[in-house]
Amino acid sequence: MWPFKKKEDELAAFERELGLKSRDTALPETPPERSYEMPKEEDITERRNLYNSQKEEEQKTVQQMQLPDNAQIISAKLDTIKAMLDLINQRINALEKNVEEINKPKKMW
Repeated sequence: MWPFKKKEDELAAFERELGLKSRDTALPETPPERSYEMPKEEDITERRNLYNSQKEEEQKTVQQMQLPDNAQIISAKLDTIKAMLDLINQRINALEKNVEEINKPKKMW
């Protein structure tokens, strides 16, 4: 019908030169059929018990990680002090930069 030929895919030509099996443009094979059966009651209870035990262990570790009230207050105050020191440090750096620019001789040409 058309006088033009479809250009051969470069990868297909390369595979052909190497003697490899060329790519197939057909649809991929259908996956094997799976049977979907209801799980047994024993399996369900076993999974629930496993899930509950893991959840209990996580809760215990979270409780152990939590600090007492006094330690939380001290930690919060230390964080506030650190933030204030960082702010002061930024201001000092800005002031030093301004002083350097003022003392720097200006080029007048």
